[in-house]
Amino acid sequence: MKKKSRILTVLLLACYILTIPASAYYASVTASYEVLRAGIKGYSTIEANTDTGLSELFTQVNIVDENLVLYEFDNETLENPKVSTLTAVVGASRSTLEDNMGYYVQGYGYIKYMTKYGEETKRYNDEKYLYYQKSAKNAEQVETDESSKLRLAYNEERAAYILDSFGKIPGQYKFASDYELLDYVETEDYVAMKETLAAEPRITLPSFFIGNDVIFGVCQDIDAVNYLYEFAKNSDGHWDLVDTQRLQADGCYQDVYESYSEYQAAMATTK
Repeated sequence: MKKKSRILTVLLLACYILTIPASAYYASVTASYEVLRAGIKGYSTIEANTDTGLSELFTQVNIVDENLVLYEFDNETLENPKVSTLTAVVGASRSTLEDNMGYYVQGYGYIKYMTKYGEETKRYNDEKYLYYQKSAKNAEQVETDESSKLRLAYNEERAAYILDSFGKIPGQYKFASDYELLDYVETEDYVAMKETLAAEPRITLPSFFIGNDVIFGVCQDIDAVNYLYEFAKNSDGHWDLVDTQRLQADGCYQDVYESYSEYQAAMATTK
């Protein structure tokens, strides 16, 4: 009798969860950092309004410089969580950080939950910018919307330049910068793909070009070597690495735009 009672309770709870409207689930992501003697420690915390009915919590933190070169990243995932808060932590060593350089601590996260229409996902992101000086107090700054959009355009144009260097036509594929790839693949595939690209130290922010049956991941390292990673979907529906190509480039980006600041200045003259 007790067994039937437990089964009935579970079924009633499941029915209750499925009747919760999608608007009842929400969360926030907060990016934060500490500047320590050892370097910069970055955090990304996702906080949902409830832990009832959630099927997955995910959060990721990046530390990138003002040229969108990736220094460190990490992520955390919980399936069927019993908590509503999850934090990813990563540290960038003082020895690898550039003095008098701007850095972004980027936080991203999502929640997944079941509704009567199936599983839904809500995504959130945040970032903090600081000007890093090894011998002085570091100041947090606020970036304008216009500058933020220009920085994203710079990243996409740089990624397209790298893909083009391998004879591929960027316009034939959908572009996804870093975590935007999660719009196309499952979490475990995204994490594996990003870790594959980030195997090289100090690469440009991982970017992806998505086709019908292929995904190209591109980045460039600190020695101006371009990388092309080709992923194909296997019989299980996951993505496998099937090819890797390397190409020595002439410069860190191209002849005109060696850095974001040069790109920003060039775009200003075209207005």
